[in-house]
Amino acid sequence: MNSCNYYSNYTCHSCSTIETDYSSQIELKEHHLDSLIDANLKYTPTLYTTVHSRPWHFRNKAKMIVAGNSRKPIIGIVRQEDTGHKGRGNSPLDRAMQSRRYHQQQFSSQAAFGSGPLSGNSYRARNDQPELFHHKKFTSSDPFQVHEILSCPLHTQVLNRVIKSLKYIISKYQIHPYNIAKRSGELKALIIFASEFSDNNNSEDEMYLRFVLRSKNEIDKIKSAMPEIMEKFPSIKVITANIQPVAHAVLEGDEEIYLTEEKFIKDKMGDFLLTITPGTFYQTNPRVAHRLYEAAQKIVYSIDPDTLWDMYCGVGAFSLYCANDVRKKIVAVEASAKSIECAKINQTAYNLTSKIDFIRSNAEDFLRDRMEQQSPDVMIVNPPRKGLSSDMLSMILSKKYKIRDIIYSSCNAETLFRDIRDLEQFYRVKSLQIFDMFPHTHHYETLAYLVAKHA
Repeated sequence: MNSCNYYSNYTCHSCSTIETDYSSQIELKEHHLDSLIDANLKYTPTLYTTVHSRPWHFRNKAKMIVAGNSRKPIIGIVRQEDTGHKGRGNSPLDRAMQSRRYHQQQFSSQAAFGSGPLSGNSYRARNDQPELFHHKKFTSSDPFQVHEILSCPLHTQVLNRVIKSLKYIISKYQIHPYNIAKRSGELKALIIFASEFSDNNNSEDEMYLRFVLRSKNEIDKIKSAMPEIMEKFPSIKVITANIQPVAHAVLEGDEEIYLTEEKFIKDKMGDFLLTITPGTFYQTNPRVAHRLYEAAQKIVYSIDPDTLWDMYCGVGAFSLYCANDVRKKIVAVEASAKSIECAKINQTAYNLTSKIDFIRSNAEDFLRDRMEQQSPDVMIVNPPRKGLSSDMLSMILSKKYKIRDIIYSSCNAETLFRDIRDLEQFYRVKSLQIFDMFPHTHHYETLAYLVAKHA
């Protein structure tokens, strides 16, 4: 497989680079990182080899809009206008790829991606211009039109099997899809998670299924359908109704109603079997995520710190990987109550209650309360795409050199380097590494290791 029918027939353009050879996608992402280094740093940090993804069937989570009617439901996506809409096609990387000047210049040119001199530890020499990304124009007369996608090539095979089956279930049990334009109906979306090895039909593999509803009016229909769903897919251990009554773009609501007795599932991540529940943040590309956590653990091992703070810790993956490489204790902070609940279950499962202290708190509030009295040797930060807040950066910088090392995991290289510019007052970037968590898009995860300049 080297293409996607949904892309080629103009149904979906989420994967804007899917028709480009995967190795060329990687090279362009590396050039983008090079350009950010040249624009923001006066030196070249160590650049470790990019961690590649499987190009197909790597994604463990599906989020699908439901439309049509109960006789002929449609499961897919809302097709949006051309690439200028919010969140797509307007990043610096997209703009570079779409510019005529970019297409005409060699990739070694700083005017194209700004790639400058690289250390001997860099990715590799780049003398050849790779195949360029292809861009298609997508238009739709109906801004609310939902186009069916039943076999996304990014989803694991079991996700696609479940999606196809749910089309039949919705029709059989007369669950009424939500009409975006008319703001009527009930079933807005389906969110399905499948553990990493669900495709192997292992009886220990687990999945969850969430029905996103406008109200509670058709929950009884879902309950009636549950025995058939769980008989066909025994790996589905948790089924919920997520209530999202508001007519706006936010997919999920605050209220989660568990329709099964079980509330948690487990997923294998490296040597860990992690507990998660619907509504918690969890990486969608588990094999690459494992390499990310492993890389952070190796950095921590080389530092041999007494203390470590893990900010935006989610279900605790970074802390769990690093727990045995910190002499005293890890303090891990997360705002989500569900994530902290899962993190504490994971901690107990691996006898790490004495090594990790999981705290539910906003990251800024936690630092505001703790930073005056103490600071860690090492801080891990894994913020959302918007990066660190100005308050967060100010509090970190107020400690000057007391935090010796910062490990920054970012899914947005632009905001990462914005924050690095501030941190450069007291820190130097020692190394960077790309983890291709999001193939066929311009997005990628970057792990940055910063050390205090006095160290």
